[in-house]
Amino acid sequence: MHEQNAMPITSSHLRAGLVALSIAATLTGCVTTNPGPAARDLPPVPDELMKPVAKPKLYKGQDARAALRLTGSALDQANERLKASGEWYQGVRRDFAEP
Repeated sequence: MHEQNAMPITSSHLRAGLVALSIAATLTGCVTTNPGPAARDLPPVPDELMKPVAKPKLYKGQDARAALRLTGSALDQANERLKASGEWYQGVRRDFAEP
């Protein structure tokens, strides 16, 4: 038997139901659980990187040109370490970015 007060199902009702179902399915896919931070097994920092360079031993009466050479050499060594440290770190980042 057919009920007299029932509304007929129209194509607009079907489209609205399809849209609602589609949205619900999409949002259901967004629900995830957060497992927390991923564990990382990072490589140790190489011994020759990221360490301070010793200041040169300067003394009173030392030739200024010799003191400048020592200081310049220490600065060059420190800059080389900084550059190598940055390159090493970029390599670590690149390695961890790969699947």
